[in-house]
Amino acid sequence: MRRRLRFGGLQLVGLGLIMLIPVLAAFKVFGAGSATAADRGAALRMSVEYPPRIRRGSMEVVAVLVTNAGPSPLDTVTVRFDSAYVARFTDPQFVPSPSRAFEVELADVAPGETRRVQLGMRANEYGRHRGRIDAIHAGDSAGVGISTVVLP
Repeated sequence: MRRRLRFGGLQLVGLGLIMLIPVLAAFKVFGAGSATAADRGAALRMSVEYPPRIRRGSMEVVAVLVTNAGPSPLDTVTVRFDSAYVARFTDPQFVPSPSRAFEVELADVAPGETRRVQLGMRANEYGRHRGRIDAIHAGDSAGVGISTVVLP
């Protein structure tokens, strides 16, 4: 009796998907990465580096750089993180410490000076998490939207 391999349509599709996984992994589709978003107001300039993809359980950092692009000092700049975004992660750690929930205040930002605000977080829930980060001073603001996918 002669043996032959015979596959049905769904089995061929499944086999193709299984073979596609190592190729995607070689191009780092499933690994952690880094993305940057930026915005500018009249006197504020903000740049955010965040992880677009992370693995569940890993600790990652969102770094916000706020620059005074104006000619005069800014007394207080508030960096506000979207509570819906931060709540999707565990162990949020802000540096410097937040003045209110999800808000960090930067005092006396000199002209041309850049300050860094950092949020450390642990990925807990699978899926895509979207949020917004804003830098606000008086009537001026800069803000960016960010999105992170948590993979198994």
